Amino acid sequence: MSARRFSIRLALAAAVLLAAAATAHAQGAPEAASAATVGVYTPSVYFGDSMARARFAETVARALEGAVGQPVRGRAFGAAGEFQAQIAAGGVDFAIVDAAYALEHGGLKPLAQAVSGGNPARPMHVLSTSAAASVSTLAGQTMVVFDVGPHEDRFVSNFIFQGQIGADYFKRAKPVRDAQAALSVVKLGKAQVTLGFEGAGGGLTSVFTSRPAPLPVFVQARDAVDPALLAAVKKAVVGLSAPTEAFDAFAGYNPGAAPLTALRSALGSAPGGATTEPVLSPAVGALPPVPSHLDPALPPGLVAEPPAADAIILPAPPADAF
Repeated sequence: MSARRFSIRLALAAAVLLAAAATAHAQGAPEAASAATVGVYTPSVYFGDSMARARFAETVARALEGAVGQPVRGRAFGAAGEFQAQIAAGGVDFAIVDAAYALEHGGLKPLAQAVSGGNPARPMHVLSTSAAASVSTLAGQTMVVFDVGPHEDRFVSNFIFQGQIGADYFKRAKPVRDAQAALSVVKLGKAQVTLGFEGAGGGLTSVFTSRPAPLPVFVQARDAVDPALLAAVKKAVVGLSAPTEAFDAFAGYNPGAAPLTALRSALGSAPGGATTEPVLSPAVGALPPVPSHLDPALPPGLVAEPPAADAIILPAPPADAF
């Protein structure tokens, strides 16, 4: 066979193969599914280092992948700018974010709420290097906080302290990227006060406990997510185990939950007036004793009668007018 005829036959065979491939694609031949991406941006949650955060993101991705039957990869973010850039570029399909971040950034659609022991919120602690510190002794001290977003003053003054201190009660250091960095700054002596969920104090003293703060939220971060994948992820994430220092799983999201409502209101209101005098109630143990006529020697249920001198004497009724 001549070289020319052989070349023609090879060209014809290649054309037949290309046509077959095109026909199969047109008829809906199965293709390998592209991986979905779940990001993690939770500055309030303590991780020992960036590797621990990355391992957590991969753990969540593997759990979702097994549940939805599609490749899922995890990406951990330590800085807001990097995370926001990836959101804008469509590089993140789903994400776990702090509740404050979810409330302050439009376009994120909450699908589930992180829980600790079944509770969607837990108190935050004001932490100090001094074992004898109290809120009253911290006035003018430097506070450093993980990146809360554009409304740090509102978060601290309105939500943590419920308007009981002014925005200038503490000196403020520049916010740091996460809870781990905030603890490091305090331990290095560059600040004296910070915030953290219970269990992430790192040896610091808790001088004040806030009302329950909402735990992070699992959100849909990109609109153009395949509907079948979205439905599968929504179903899989509720009940998903996800252990961290702050929470251990995810449950259904309730936008009207009291902690979320309180946080939404706090972030939407300007901080209170300037003051360096706290109006926080003193500890119950510091209150003066309340006088009582109860005899502590008597067994429960047997109450001594009050002395006659303490009895209430009513005035005599007026004379009969008739």
